[in-house]
Amino acid sequence: MRGFRIRKKTLIGALLMLLSLAGVFYWESAGRERALMVRVAALSAELKAGETLSPSDIAELSVPPEAAVAGALSPDDAARLSGLKAVRDMSAGEQIRDDMFAADVRLLGPGQSIYSIPAAWIYSRPASLCAGDELSFFTLEGLELGSFKAAYLRGSSEQALNEPRRGENLLSRVSDGIIENIEIVCTKDDFFRILAGTEAHEAALVAGGSYVSADLRRCLVICVAADEIGGEP
Repeated sequence: MRGFRIRKKTLIGALLMLLSLAGVFYWESAGRERALMVRVAALSAELKAGETLSPSDIAELSVPPEAAVAGALSPDDAARLSGLKAVRDMSAGEQIRDDMFAADVRLLGPGQSIYSIPAAWIYSRPASLCAGDELSFFTLEGLELGSFKAAYLRGSSEQALNEPRRGENLLSRVSDGIIENIEIVCTKDDFFRILAGTEAHEAALVAGGSYVSADLRRCLVICVAADEIGGEP
């Protein structure tokens, strides 16, 4: 009986040792990564602006939480972007975010990029704007600065608002929220022409002795281009 107890203890000890070794092996091979890392989607190969994202372009990457880019998507969430176009050139290994891909309406042409129009420059704009609209820009002095495609509309928390609604009557639109920031597709020269328009307005106010606030550049009047108005009733 005593010999049986010794063999039983030896067997239990060996089993516990094996379980410990298995636990160490699991921790080193997968457990550490599962416990301490986060899963994000990354590009498996470089993409050029305008190229289509396919499922094979999406890889899973495990990184420490502090190395995850703000807005990085999980592999499952990134899969829904398949079929959309890259808005700029991208490198292999780059973590995938929503704003890196868009439908054809937001493709970039030669020399174009996405530029943000600060709210402090805008005097007037309709709440019914949607991403994808062609917008006409004017100054309060009546200077026409050009027409540009709205790439993204952002709220106060940087959330995307009013995604493309092609074929919808402008008068039937309902905004998703308060638009704080307008991002447009334009060239560098276009953007600096808009900037020059706000600077000219500021200079005129200062010359006229109207330096009363920090909002001197609030002179842009933005509207939906005339040929965009309409759609199906």
